[in-house]
Amino acid sequence: MIIQIQYLRGIAALMVVVFHAFDLLGRETGMDNPFRVGALGVDIFFVISGFIIFVAAEKSEPRPAEFMIRRILRIVPLYWALTLLIAGVSLLRPDLLSSTVFDPKHLLASLFFVPMAHPKLGELFPVLIPGWTLNYEMAFYLVMAAALFAPRGARAWIILAVLLLLVGLGQAGIAIPAFYAQPILLEFGLGLLIGMAYRRNLRIDAGAGMIVTLVGFVALVWLEPVELSRFLKAGLPAALIVGGAALGRRAPGRAGHPLMLLLGDASYSLYLTQAIVLPAMAKVWSSTGLLLGLVGGLPFVAFLTVVAALAGIVCYRLLEKPLLGFTTRLSARSSPAAPGGFQGKQPKGASLS
Repeated sequence: MIIQIQYLRGIAALMVVVFHAFDLLGRETGMDNPFRVGALGVDIFFVISGFIIFVAAEKSEPRPAEFMIRRILRIVPLYWALTLLIAGVSLLRPDLLSSTVFDPKHLLASLFFVPMAHPKLGELFPVLIPGWTLNYEMAFYLVMAAALFAPRGARAWIILAVLLLLVGLGQAGIAIPAFYAQPILLEFGLGLLIGMAYRRNLRIDAGAGMIVTLVGFVALVWLEPVELSRFLKAGLPAALIVGGAALGRRAPGRAGHPLMLLLGDASYSLYLTQAIVLPAMAKVWSSTGLLLGLVGGLPFVAFLTVVAALAGIVCYRLLEKPLLGFTTRLSARSSPAAPGGFQGKQPKGASLS
């Protein structure tokens, strides 16, 4: 485990939460969202994913099918549980939801990571809206799994070539699904490049790593309002953020901060559950009669963020972790140990997990 990457996972998840909390505030008060940069926490996740998945695969040498099983067992159980929860509520108590309607085809597409227009919002969102990022994650996993058929030295270059080809064809107007032709897909490639440097033992001093990460955050904030491709204004700064954290040497004997490590562990649960928790807590706040716009809405946003973080931690400990343990044991019993080292164990620390 790289402590700095764990920190970034928690920070990226909180960035997204705060962005959505301000978004809810804006819907009720008409205030502009002052934290639009928070939406770019997703880009940090994607770069982390490219880094972690590549490094883990290089270390464990899984066969392609084993790799996909690992990833499916890691992301699907919690995602399906929350998706089915939302679908059930939309079917039985639609009055409780403002942006979800029950649609069997849309539900099926969501469960199997197929981009499909949301029946109410119109965008390519699944039932559990933050799951749109998992559609990209799954696409990257498939490319990674296919590359595992190739010789070890060629895999990274094959993955980069496929990602560039998809985006290039899409930008050229070639008929491929537009969802997978977005430059944001290249952010996995940036993480992969960082992973290649990491595997070659390229390191920088801890202080230099921190400076690189801080420069990345400054660039992210500075470039957010600029009219540029998301890859340029978010992907490249995210690469600096993750690169500084991954390649910076860790001070010997220095323990990680328990709360930040816990938020990193719970980042997947936090990222997914915030879509449920934030609107619910906004209604709770409104029911108290407290002013939404009080002190610029900061108490409202702070309340939503703290509750979402606590809910994410609870979900991680009571649902995500037990589900992962169950599916891992089930896989270990049904599959003998393989030459690639797959025995149901999961590499710790994936992008949104």
